[in-house]
Amino acid sequence: MTITPDNDEPRDVIDATDTPRDRLVQIAIPINTSLTPLQAYAALRSHDSSGYSYLLESAEKEKRHARFSFVGANPLGVITVKKREIKVDLFAKANLIDRIKSNLGEVCEKVTATDHMITGQINTGCDVFDSLRAAIMIGEPIRGIDWGRQVFTAGAIGFAAYDCVYDSHLHLKPFQSRIPDAQFALTAETLIFDHLSNRTYLVKTEELGEDADQREIRAQIGRRVKEIEELFAKTTPEDNVEESDSCFVGCTADKREFELMVKRAKEHIINGDILQVVLSRRYEIKTRKSACKLYQKLRKVNPSPYMYLFEFGNLSIIGASPETLLTVKDRKVITNPIAGTCPRGRTPEEDEAHAREMLSNEKERAEHVMLVDLGRNDVRAVAKAGSVVVEDYM
Repeated sequence: MTITPDNDEPRDVIDATDTPRDRLVQIAIPINTSLTPLQAYAALRSHDSSGYSYLLESAEKEKRHARFSFVGANPLGVITVKKREIKVDLFAKANLIDRIKSNLGEVCEKVTATDHMITGQINTGCDVFDSLRAAIMIGEPIRGIDWGRQVFTAGAIGFAAYDCVYDSHLHLKPFQSRIPDAQFALTAETLIFDHLSNRTYLVKTEELGEDADQREIRAQIGRRVKEIEELFAKTTPEDNVEESDSCFVGCTADKREFELMVKRAKEHIINGDILQVVLSRRYEIKTRKSACKLYQKLRKVNPSPYMYLFEFGNLSIIGASPETLLTVKDRKVITNPIAGTCPRGRTPEEDEAHAREMLSNEKERAEHVMLVDLGRNDVRAVAKAGSVVVEDYM
């Protein structure tokens, strides 16, 4: 049963497929609030005991690409992979321990477990993603509420670092990163902001065991809704963006070193060693500002359809993107290769002028063509023959 959220009545969908695992019930209930996604995030985060929270926000309210924003905190647990060790720390749902341990035993050795934590060393021949698949217990998709497009309601949310490529393709990693190779929070509760209808929903995903009382589950969710609404009612919106107190600390390469990197990269391309390369420098800056304040500043100077803020323990990640890299829904793969760099205009007219300038720039057009070709080839590698279509080409 699939129910579209087109009114303000509580709604749910029960996955009653005949599978060995427990059934799941997904319930969406409207939340009465006037807070923005960022304000709601700050409120939830301030009352979160786990230290793990996330915000996926659409800061540009364009219907096609930016209809929804997602907010969550206090996950069931966290999966961390670093130096070929996977660790699963459960804050709730301790009954998942045995299932996750059994799955990890297929891709890991020396798997150990306590009442809330599992660790294991990834087997030779397996990689980071094999261990993640096992820990997340990926199986058949769960039928959920139909929101009209793909949304995040529950599951694993987090990041896979660029360094994961060393685990899959290279034998020697040239450096050791301070951050995990991958880290994902396991969440069963998400706030969904529908910018098109100007409504907010709490979506909960719960297990239905043999002795589960569906009425009690719904009652618990109703109490959770009331708790969130009371928290939001006490929240005072803070929209001011303070001036930054940041000071420059250092960079991994100065201008001369970076220019040498560019020169060597061009030589490799001319010699046919590589097709493309991404050169970068890491800047380290000290600041007393919180991740929320830095995100708020980014949101002001660069509002985008896909913005994100992750606060995972001592690690925070903020960013903005004009498009998604990859979307998969109903076995349909969509990628959005976009190339070119220019400043945002202060008015819509300036934005249009910048767009015309980019379209007439030979270098920018060539870069875009290359990315479209690469994206098409990647999709073709996993798609049915003849099914790959390029839409909206420049």
